[in-house]
Amino acid sequence: MIKRLIPLFILICLLGSCAPAPASPTQTPTATVPSTRTPRPTQTSIPTATPYPPLQTKGPYLLVQMDFNNFTIFDADGSGRKQLQLSDNARVYDVALAISPDTKWLAYFTGSGLNEPYDLELHLFNLKDQTNFLIADSISSDFPENLSVLGIKHQICNISSCDTRGIQFAFAEGIEALKWSPDGQFLAFAAQID
Repeated sequence: MIKRLIPLFILICLLGSCAPAPASPTQTPTATVPSTRTPRPTQTSIPTATPYPPLQTKGPYLLVQMDFNNFTIFDADGSGRKQLQLSDNARVYDVALAISPDTKWLAYFTGSGLNEPYDLELHLFNLKDQTNFLIADSISSDFPENLSVLGIKHQICNISSCDTRGIQFAFAEGIEALKWSPDGQFLAFAAQID
């Protein structure tokens, strides 16, 4: 019997050696990231402001004061604009008073009525064709000496130079007053002229 068991044992061993190996723990697959090349920087153009189109309508317009001598006119619907610049020494303190009711003119001042050389002038600016007109030299050539003849005594001091300087300050404050007529045909203004 042992003789029969030996071939059976050999057969089992042979069959066992052909069997698949027991499963071993497998590693979980890991993702591998393929290396990518970083693109080289390319030159790009710098964005620029899109130019604003010119005025597109015949009005109404919106006038915006940027500073004493720079203005922008916009179509009421925002479709276009026009920029205006008065001379460097020009100034408009209150655009509501300076613009004519018919919106054709803008009154402005240049020079000074408070400091030398006392060269205050009133000008008109045509908003349609952008031309300037000198209206008046607002101060006489003998200013401020001509104030001393007023003989007004100031309450704060009794020195004549102090009186003259006080009058000069009051004068400078009121000399740039102006007012348009309701129809925009006339302009009333203050001046120390004949």
